[in-house]
Amino acid sequence: MRISCHKKALSLALVWWGLILASLPIGRAITNYLREHFLLNLVLILTITLLLILVLGGLFWLHRQQKISDLKVRAILFLFLSWVLGALLLERPEERWHIYHYGILAVLLWESFSGRRWQRTALCAVLVVSCGFLEESAQLFIPQRVFDWRDVLLNGGSGIWGVFVLSLQDKNQEMSERGLDS
Repeated sequence: MRISCHKKALSLALVWWGLILASLPIGRAITNYLREHFLLNLVLILTITLLLILVLGGLFWLHRQQKISDLKVRAILFLFLSWVLGALLLERPEERWHIYHYGILAVLLWESFSGRRWQRTALCAVLVVSCGFLEESAQLFIPQRVFDWRDVLLNGGSGIWGVFVLSLQDKNQEMSERGLDS
């Protein structure tokens, strides 16, 4: 079985990555302004709260429309919680964005493809790591931005974690369906 592409989901993933790239020239200036006015943590908390509302609302709506299984809802909620907790461990608040950006990108990429789980997992992991590396590389050409290997690791790590958890969720879903068929 080959990998097949779901164009709507892939379009959404590309739009998300485009928004990440579009934020590069202005992101540092906004962060510095918020830090100077002691608003950075407040804005982060408000943004995470808004993101949580959107994620919960979206999952609730998709579940009510029977477009997403209970297992996938649990997996995405687990991922979101793990990204929030992981982000709390980071020293600099602006580094937290890497985890959210590429975690969400991993979910969108995962939903963009179907086929054999190992192929899908490998493809999504390579894509999310490549996107994270390309984003950091683009910063070489933007004044007051720098390439940082730590950011590449944050991007790739959160993306790979998302792909890994969703791959496990798919495996559990398949096992559950096989058990019901027997």
